[in-house]
Amino acid sequence: MADHDHGYKLLFSHAALVADVLRGFVREDWVAELDFETLERVDGSYVFDDLRHRESDMVWKVRWRDRVLYVYLLLEFQSTVDPFMPVRSMTAALFGMERSRSLEDLRRQVERLAGDDEVDEGFQRSVHAWLTRVVLPARFPDLQVPEVQDLKEMQSMLEENMARWGREAREEARQE
Repeated sequence: MADHDHGYKLLFSHAALVADVLRGFVREDWVAELDFETLERVDGSYVFDDLRHRESDMVWKVRWRDRVLYVYLLLEFQSTVDPFMPVRSMTAALFGMERSRSLEDLRRQVERLAGDDEVDEGFQRSVHAWLTRVVLPARFPDLQVPEVQDLKEMQSMLEENMARWGREAREEARQE
């Protein structure tokens, strides 16, 4: 469970993902006026007057017109499907990866993200870590995944190994 939470916190620590979430989920005209180039994560740790301590999930600031706007992201991480969580129904590549029902679905989502030259290299590294340490072990626990360095290698590895893994799974099922 901790890897699941940490994986999402890692992903949401990238400004590009936060910008996509704001564009995709906040259906207000002012979102189009945000200067996403100024999107910056802010310390989310607070100490109140009575010395109580509070940690928020994510706080970001961004320029809007001539003001600074603070965006507070309360992230509720789920290890099981919750049909009432709108973020679970999002069709963006990350959530498509997590919801992949087959290795082919996952491969298509990885291909989509790996082929996007606009995606920040640091974000791609975070997605790679999340896939290898969270998604693949959770979705395909019996799968032995060779080490790969980045999303392009992961895409190639998935393409090369999918047929073999399918044969091995059918053979195991036949033997059982």
